[in-house]
Amino acid sequence: MLLVVNPPKRSMLNNITINDSKVPSSDEGPDFSEIRALLHDNRAAAESPKERSFMNTIGEVWRGERSLAETWWIWKVLIGNLGIGVGLGFLAGTVSALTHSSLPIYVLLALCLPYDIWIWVGCIRSAWTRQGFWGWVVIILCIVWLVTDLASIPTSVRLLTVYR
Repeated sequence: MLLVVNPPKRSMLNNITINDSKVPSSDEGPDFSEIRALLHDNRAAAESPKERSFMNTIGEVWRGERSLAETWWIWKVLIGNLGIGVGLGFLAGTVSALTHSSLPIYVLLALCLPYDIWIWVGCIRSAWTRQGFWGWVVIILCIVWLVTDLASIPTSVRLLTVYR
């Protein structure tokens, strides 16, 4: 079977030749938009979770496209609070105390600020998409979280001056 496709005119499929017999162009016959839609859907369905990149996940969290539970419990609580807050906070505090330098604390703050902004925006957007009871709970918790973070800045600055 020989398939020859002539170049499209006016962005439409025109003359398709199969075994030297003409198939009518889209102006004259069948509508190929359904076939194009099916092909597009199959390509989207064929994308497996393994093909997703980490940067796509970061973008999805930022846009609020991930689930509220995943955004809050995985990214905010587990990674943000426990991983970065407790783990790196303890490490930076220990190194800072041993070296009598506040540089590790500044590095930790420089790493935490972009992460906090990213996850705060992601939580708010995901909660706004979800709405309902848990959506509003997360929105209120994010506002409280932001206020307490901003209120703790003067205390953090005073503590950093101890190591100078």
